[in-house]
Amino acid sequence: MASPGEREKHAPDRDAALDAARREERLSAEKEMDELFCDVGMVNPYTNEVIRSKADFLIWKKRFQEDSDSALNGEPDGMKDSPVTERS
Repeated sequence: MASPGEREKHAPDRDAALDAARREERLSAEKEMDELFCDVGMVNPYTNEVIRSKADFLIWKKRFQEDSDSALNGEPDGMKDSPVTERS
């Protein structure tokens, strides 16, 4: 069993290894999330492009929320600029 002094001596190495493991896990989770978005095939109606990542989804979500807020406030429809929305 290591003495307290020996444990403190190895703490930086241990901390670096834990940081690396956390970073690797986060990257793996992000990759898995992006693959999920690709598999769903959701299309952003503002850009008419497939949402391929969490970042793409968050961009769509922000715009959607802004348009929803505008609609609740009686402002013009924010979807008017969408290439997939037809106006009568």
